[in-house]
Amino acid sequence: MFYTCLFATQGLDLKTPIRGGATDDELRTMIRNTWENRGDRYSEQRAAHANDEHPVHKIEMYYIGG
Repeated sequence: MFYTCLFATQGLDLKTPIRGGATDDELRTMIRNTWENRGDRYSEQRAAHANDEHPVHKIEMYYIGG
């Protein structure tokens, strides 16, 4: 499973296409499309609001087990 964010609840299934004989180029395209069209941009959103009156609370990796 390919997750685009630590907080993602869904990911891209890569096992099925690999087992189905997908080529490296097909897998690369799937991953690129998933990455470019993702909606979970936690770090980018947090950085954009860093100077706001009520900035987004930063969740550190050690806190969530990373």
